[in-house]
Amino acid sequence: MIEDAIQKDLNWCETLIRNNSSSFYRAFKKLPREQAQAVFAIYAFCRIADDAIDVDNNPEVVKAMAVKLAAFEAGVTPDEPMWRALRWAFDHFPLKIRPFQEMLIGQLQDVEFKQPETFNHLLDYCYLVAGTVGLMLCPLLAEPVTMEAEALSVELGIAM
Repeated sequence: MIEDAIQKDLNWCETLIRNNSSSFYRAFKKLPREQAQAVFAIYAFCRIADDAIDVDNNPEVVKAMAVKLAAFEAGVTPDEPMWRALRWAFDHFPLKIRPFQEMLIGQLQDVEFKQPETFNHLLDYCYLVAGTVGLMLCPLLAEPVTMEAEALSVELGIAM
């Protein structure tokens, strides 16, 4: 049973995905409830960062998220619904912090986007902004989490 306080935060994340990506919402809602709620928390993190750049053109939001993520990694959870929900997800699933850090790096690259000069540069960019999302979700979708599962998760993230 999930505490009422954290349930409100998880519901906040669920509302965000339901209102902004009905196809992802319908797909991930079919997971077992706790897995789905962890996906919704991850989605909220990604959505906030992505919208800060793509919609609001405000890299300061992403820079602030990077600072909060460093605090989060050190055990300090920012007092906001998305961060509390994300803490719950990290506490209940073997999530890794690195893909979250790398995704923020990719979002900041979007601010001064330059057309990739080589295919490898394109792949690097795609990894940062999309492959990392696959890695974030891998512990929720694959059991056990193997190197092969992680590699496939990166490919799935890029494909989405």
